[in-house]
Amino acid sequence: MWNYQGRTWYHKDKPLVYKKPKARGKSVTIYGCLSSYHQFMLFEFGISTNTEEFQDFLVQIDQKYSFKDKIVVMDNHSSHTNNDTVESIRELGGEVCFLPTRASELNPIERAWSILKQKWRQYLLSRRECDEFGEEDMRPAIKKILKEAYGRKIVQGL
Repeated sequence: MWNYQGRTWYHKDKPLVYKKPKARGKSVTIYGCLSSYHQFMLFEFGISTNTEEFQDFLVQIDQKYSFKDKIVVMDNHSSHTNNDTVESIRELGGEVCFLPTRASELNPIERAWSILKQKWRQYLLSRRECDEFGEEDMRPAIKKILKEAYGRKIVQGL
């Protein structure tokens, strides 16, 4: 096989074989919110994306930055559209606005997650012992990546 100007050729008698990995890597749940003018970004590690955990994250945000007289813009994830979640935000004094379905380009935090994933892959590739990477290692590494991407003032862990 050889490569020339971004194109790859291989010999007919020796076909290229690609082995797809059988298992995905360990998944990580990170909750995040971004202020309307990007003054701050809050993030917290979670166990899953269920409604109860998301509501706990909302309570933590409200304790730090009140929802009173604020509009909370969310995508259509099931934990966001749940009636209990919407009522919780309204009880805390906020209003809820949902983005159109399949309109991630309207959601600025999606860009943040995209950058985080790209930098995270680069970070993992630079390490030799990727398999033994626990959550205690992930928190400071992800916080560092977010700070580098968005600046020290806007990234805060809850």
